[in-house]
Amino acid sequence: MNHTDMVGESEARHDAIIQTLLRRRTWIAASVGVCLVLSILYLIIATPLWTATSAINYVQPQVGANNGPGNAVTTVNYLNTQREVIRSSGVLLLAMDQLPMEQMKSFAGSRNPLLSLKSNLNIEVAKNADILYVSYASPYPEEAVKLVDAVVHAYIDDQTRQRH
Repeated sequence: MNHTDMVGESEARHDAIIQTLLRRRTWIAASVGVCLVLSILYLIIATPLWTATSAINYVQPQVGANNGPGNAVTTVNYLNTQREVIRSSGVLLLAMDQLPMEQMKSFAGSRNPLLSLKSNLNIEVAKNADILYVSYASPYPEEAVKLVDAVVHAYIDDQTRQRH
């Protein structure tokens, strides 16, 4: 098979594909139209979620009497451990005590506000930095901010009490 035959075959395939698309153009247009209508309906109906985020910057504790500046104990699991401490029921219950939970729309109809708080609370460890990002998603932006602030303050209070 020479080059001319291969080019001819390729053009024939392209022509066949184009002809098929042209024959089916009504179905293609209808499918695209339905997808657009469904997308617009979703945007109209869906409840927007707002996310509030706070960053906690860590200076890891130094261990031992001979440690000078810059000799902080570095463990791979330190920030992951702190993430779990923040997600703990003890810290979250402290945060909930700081807020008027019965008045918050984010928890309306929730049988277990603690579980609702945990499910919408996200804590991420930053890559290449000693930072934890605490985020909360809610349809009520003011409540998201208040909840993140309460969680961060409850965590700081908890850690301060443990150190003193």
